Amino acid sequence: MTFGEIWGTLNFPLGLLIAEYLICMRLPKRKYFWLALVLGAVPSVTLSIVWKFIPVSGIAWTSFKFFAVFALTMIMPVAAFKTDLWSYLFAGISSYCIQHISYQSYSIIDVLSKHLMPIWAQIILLIFVSAAYYVALYFMLVRRCDGERYNLNNHMLLIIAGIVIVITVVISFLGVIYGASGRITLIVCLFSVLSCMLSLFLELSLLSLKKDEIELSVLKHMLYESQQQYEDSKESIDVINIKCHDLKHQISALKGKVAREELSRISDAIDIYDNSFKTGNAALDVVLTEKGLICKNKGIRLTCMLDGTTLSNMKQCDIYSLFGNALDNAINSVSNLEENCRSVSIRELKRNGFSIITVENYYTGELTFIDGLPLTTNSDKDYHGFGMKSMKMIVGGYGGELSATASDGIFKLQIILARH
Repeated sequence: MTFGEIWGTLNFPLGLLIAEYLICMRLPKRKYFWLALVLGAVPSVTLSIVWKFIPVSGIAWTSFKFFAVFALTMIMPVAAFKTDLWSYLFAGISSYCIQHISYQSYSIIDVLSKHLMPIWAQIILLIFVSAAYYVALYFMLVRRCDGERYNLNNHMLLIIAGIVIVITVVISFLGVIYGASGRITLIVCLFSVLSCMLSLFLELSLLSLKKDEIELSVLKHMLYESQQQYEDSKESIDVINIKCHDLKHQISALKGKVAREELSRISDAIDIYDNSFKTGNAALDVVLTEKGLICKNKGIRLTCMLDGTTLSNMKQCDIYSLFGNALDNAINSVSNLEENCRSVSIRELKRNGFSIITVENYYTGELTFIDGLPLTTNSDKDYHGFGMKSMKMIVGGYGGELSATASDGIFKLQIILARH
């Protein structure tokens, strides 16, 4: 076999194997991973070489050969990586898509050059085209893997994507075998590229839809937990207020019987827990009182100039979740700053039938924004960052807008709501 024949024989299985490894690289690895990876690649490569010496031709045999080699390449990801059946199928279909797109794109250039390129130029061109597509595949698809599997929300769409690939490949073979002119070959190649891109788009949409579905489920669960937490906090604060009120009466009764300094010290201690906010909205009062106690213990100044009646059309659990998340973020941001920077303020501006509420605090470091919201600074980004999304969803549910800005060491969260 000449070098050109060897390249023509092996570029198909090698292209698939590389794509499959790329797509599966973030999945859990089995024991003896590298050995399984190498041995898993042997059957498809062996069949490709053996088939070169089998004197058969025709569309049926050619189609069978390629699909048989493809099936054998799947031994490698199954042997080396540990995941579920649908993720294996997803990896296989995606790999065939990207390999076929790469090869057909190379074929288009080859046809346009009238097949005049020497073998070394053809190899370099195919490698360059494949590398470009594979890098794009990594950024569009591989980074969406959760580390265990590819979360798919619709298995039927995945099967449809696979059927599209089968039909496209068969039509490609027909075009190559029965194409009478370079123009027909060019049309078939373009059709193959577009069909495979459609199939790949279907697969990418599966991941996007599933991600959105998971996020929505998490946000709904967070809102439910906020409602339960609000009810518990309200009950606890009501009990504290009653006890503080009773204690103040008892302290008054002790005047003249206990040293003034001792009574003053006890009274100051009680005031810490009786430092309730009165904004005209019960839910807002609860969250401000709760976060106010945290601020007091951490030496943070919390100020609020907000008319609670502005929020009268909102559910109490939504108010608690919205301002609870906002204040949690602000408190976390200033907790480790110098004393003169440990402050959080909430203020309201009423203008043209709208209420503009701003939560402001100091911060240090660099913040990255996407779609007007800061990315979480927590190192575990897979399970954090939902607080901002939750707030945006709550505000959006009342026809409002939520945005954030950060400059000169000051972070501002702005909430715009229509006044009722």
